[in-house]
Amino acid sequence: MAISAKDLIEKKKLIEDKKEKQIQIEVPETGTFLFRIPTLIDYEDADAYGKKRKSGYEENKFLIHSCCLEPNLKDPELLEAYGVKNPVDILDKIFMVGEVSTIASTLVEKAGFKKDAYKVV
Repeated sequence: MAISAKDLIEKKKLIEDKKEKQIQIEVPETGTFLFRIPTLIDYEDADAYGKKRKSGYEENKFLIHSCCLEPNLKDPELLEAYGVKNPVDILDKIFMVGEVSTIASTLVEKAGFKKDAYKVV
């Protein structure tokens, strides 16, 4: 049986909480980072950033940078310590290429883009 409007009203808080969820991702030998779940605006901005630089990797970096809550990847002291001018490029300094791809994939999955999370009934 399909869900009703009344059911959705009853689940309103649960649905809102799901969208506001934060996740921690531990990167071996680096530490644990706190992220928020990406929004549609995050995806659109990351896509535009990647297209401008003609790179899916750059798109992933932008998405991670946008969603990272802790540590503050925009911290001027951090950027200066690693010698980067473009804040998104801090990711090249603190992560390996594969880590960037894995973190971005995890964020995308947590935003609901997991193929086997849903089933047709």
